Amino acid sequence: MRAIRGIGQQIWQASPQQFKEHYLSLVSSHGTNFPIQLFSDEVNVPWEMMWPSDPSSDQDFDHLFMGHPIARWPGASGLITNSFKAGMIASFVPTYVSRLLPAAQAEGLWLQTELGAVAHEASYDGFLDFLENPPANRHVQIVHFAGHGSSAAPDSPASIEMDALKSITVDEVRQGAIKLGKRDHPLFILNACEVGTSTNELGLADGWAMALIGNKFGGVLASGSSPKSANTKTGEPLWVLSAILEPSTSESVAGRCFAMNG
Repeated sequence: MRAIRGIGQQIWQASPQQFKEHYLSLVSSHGTNFPIQLFSDEVNVPWEMMWPSDPSSDQDFDHLFMGHPIARWPGASGLITNSFKAGMIASFVPTYVSRLLPAAQAEGLWLQTELGAVAHEASYDGFLDFLENPPANRHVQIVHFAGHGSSAAPDSPASIEMDALKSITVDEVRQGAIKLGKRDHPLFILNACEVGTSTNELGLADGWAMALIGNKFGGVLASGSSPKSANTKTGEPLWVLSAILEPSTSESVAGRCFAMNG
């Protein structure tokens, strides 16, 4: 714990002076539980571990992630949306023959019964066709996928597994035929192993988040965990989506989105 605190304090010391001054000013006015949005292309710097300090006060600090809801956004990607227009929640949950994920099926059902999500064919063609040719008369607020995923390897890009063991790679979602993000700017939720990880390619940050943001999706919620973090015997998810999207909880993602939408 001492070593981790030392790393956090080192990151704080290396942070821009304007950030440190603004952060301490906000703490003085609002306490230490306000949300923070980090704009940075330094994907390998654990900014969330930052441990602030203020020699002029007796304030007790901790790592940023302990007190603040924190999200990242690529610094070169332009402005972000601060709300998601009400519309369809499109859910894609593959039905696997092996390596079953019953919790993913339950998650999809919960979205349908509690939030009115529309279940879509979780096939290779069905998923890409939805992104490339979004429904003409429906605005899409959230795109949801729950299933298996894998990070990039030296000989293969990151991917998610659809029905019939067919995989969709991050490169197929990066290409310009993807129209949904540009039209509706929805939130994209990926509840699968390793899909939140980033790599460096040609000196640039790369991964699912960068590919989706590059195609103008309004936000990306994805797990960076490995398969060891999930219970592969029972098919438990990496995180419980209902706790994140419960609309009656004001601190949840959906609670805030739906509140902003009235």
